[in-house]
Amino acid sequence: LSLKRRLQVEFLRKHNRFPNLDLHKTYSEKIAWRKLADRDQRLPIWSDKVKVKELVASIIGNKYTLPNLWMGRNPRDIPLNELAKPYVIKTSNGSGGVTFIKKGQTIFAEKIRKEVKTHLDNPFATHTDEWPYGKISPRIIVEPMLLEHHGALPVDYKFHVFSGKTQFIQVDVGRFHNHRRDFYDPTWKKQSFELKYPMLDRSLPRPEVLGEMIAVAELLGAHFHYVRIDLYNVMNKVIFGEATFFPGA
Repeated sequence: LSLKRRLQVEFLRKHNRFPNLDLHKTYSEKIAWRKLADRDQRLPIWSDKVKVKELVASIIGNKYTLPNLWMGRNPRDIPLNELAKPYVIKTSNGSGGVTFIKKGQTIFAEKIRKEVKTHLDNPFATHTDEWPYGKISPRIIVEPMLLEHHGALPVDYKFHVFSGKTQFIQVDVGRFHNHRRDFYDPTWKKQSFELKYPMLDRSLPRPEVLGEMIAVAELLGAHFHYVRIDLYNVMNKVIFGEATFFPGA
């Protein structure tokens, strides 16, 4: 099938309706159209988990980026037992493929290396037709694990930035257990719509550093028609996660 036909079939399978990719009007149609027609050559650099850190540091400073504990290309070279726990292992050329190594965790090296190789070899660009990932040189990155003061993983804040302005803030809670997802506007008013996961039955407290997070998201998203900027708020310290141009593919 042609790329356009593949996108139409996949859209039909997910949304139970045929998309209009020529007169695209809905959010989901525009994401599908972008995979078909947008060949902005900046997207592979912004999607690369290694190169994007350098970009972000050059725009807003390296205080917003996590340091690399280790970087390489071969899973067998990762010094699993020498790195300070807790840490996470990511790959530069995909999305969502993360291996968590917790404090006190027993290292089963072969299992971990096999998992990382699977993420490294995953033809993400082919599976989801997100072409920028196919332009990225596969590399492995090890970063410190972000944790709240009580040891829990931090909340994910995802800023949907349209033409340099934050329109919605997506908040994901319990990603690995009882996943819930809320949307707020920039004034922290909870929205009434859902996306894939159910809403929480309560409103979350407004982050003390919300203004700073919005400013960071808008500085990074200023030159794109649309991008989702993912940030973390760890004890009121804002940390950049990633830039996403095709959320949910």
